[in-house]
Amino acid sequence: MFQALKTHGGIARGMQEAGKMGMIAFYAGLFVGMLVGFLLLSLVAFFLARPKSGALSHQAEGYSQADPLEP
Repeated sequence: MFQALKTHGGIARGMQEAGKMGMIAFYAGLFVGMLVGFLLLSLVAFFLARPKSGALSHQAEGYSQADPLEP
């Protein structure tokens, strides 16, 4: 009888530890997934924002290089 109670207590403690490990794994996976998703979205955004011709855009006409606020 005592052996059965002792085993039952060990199982409960093992289940508790497994639950903690599962929560840690879940939140670690969530954090890593958000980082990877942010990286992929950033790469897509930079790819879409790149000019099609590969050249830099022209400077607006009428503005000097020395003082950009003066036309």
